[in-house]
Amino acid sequence: PIGNPKTGAQQFIIKIAPDKVYPAGISEYQALDSLIDITHPSQMCWSMIYRKLRGKRGCTTISDYESERLIKLIKGKKANRSSLNATSFSFDAEKCNIIEENASNNSSPCKSPVSDKSLCIYPRLKYLSSLGTKSFEVHLQAHILQNFDNHETRFPNLMHNKEIPLKWIGNEVACGVGMQSIDILSIQEDDKNVIFNIFELKYNHPDSKTIFKQLDRYICWVAEYLTPTYGTKRISISPIIIAEAWKQKQRQEEFIKECRDYNFKCSSKFNVKKTRFISFTRTGDGIEFK
Repeated sequence: PIGNPKTGAQQFIIKIAPDKVYPAGISEYQALDSLIDITHPSQMCWSMIYRKLRGKRGCTTISDYESERLIKLIKGKKANRSSLNATSFSFDAEKCNIIEENASNNSSPCKSPVSDKSLCIYPRLKYLSSLGTKSFEVHLQAHILQNFDNHETRFPNLMHNKEIPLKWIGNEVACGVGMQSIDILSIQEDDKNVIFNIFELKYNHPDSKTIFKQLDRYICWVAEYLTPTYGTKRISISPIIIAEAWKQKQRQEEFIKECRDYNFKCSSKFNVKKTRFISFTRTGDGIEFK
């Protein structure tokens, strides 16, 4: 990692290995603009469309449906009847195709790194907690993702129903042309049910006027853009707020009451489950969740 220890900003350079490589790509028009086989707006590749609107490079979280659609479009090209079987690749600028390259000609062939150690974010999270900067929120997000289904930690269980498996998880999930993004979105799915868990994180105390408006937008977007791709399965949406606890017990109880009022308002909308509030307290030994 390369970064500034005071601000918490870090850059990680990671080598990746492809799962499958096909020689020919598809155009941006085919992937994002074409309406062939599109019968409902939810079937468009919105994650990539939002990314283009933002004008940002880098990795983009996409849904399973979007992934399957893009792979189907790629496999549909005549040049892609089979994937390439090689460890090294190059690009033919004249034909605009990916080609196989002899590994001996490449001093750094693509290999998957093997390691039995993961990058533990918690020590850095503790350090940034003591500074009280907003970069703490980004590291809190990473800590949650790292321990999402790790039942051996003291971190609260984040699965709405343990019996329904975790199928998908993403962070900073783009959900609108206004550049909104869901802090963390997880999807649990089995043969009959789908549960969307929407997480809103705050590095300090939550502002109820703002946070419930955000959840409303996220719930509507998930219901209108994601749920239609799951057919006749039973859909439910679970909002979760993770934020700093108040030292004043009265203010904490007031916010919990506001959560209950919000639950009553949402009870019949899109089958929204009760809002869960997970609070954290900064201590000398670290961070405690409740």
